[in-house]
Amino acid sequence: MSEGISLWLFSTQQLSSHMIPQIVGCAVLVQTNRKDQTLLLVPWILVHGD
Repeated sequence: MSEGISLWLFSTQQLSSHMIPQIVGCAVLVQTNRKDQTLLLVPWILVHGD
């Protein structure tokens, strides 16, 4: 769980300010889902970050 959050925090730093609302929504999913789901969310954030 902590690993997923660490990657999430690292991703947010590379994203623009207007992306923050979407990141917050992803953060909720990361906290409510299991580690397997977190691995799917990390690439999703990276793709939308670019």
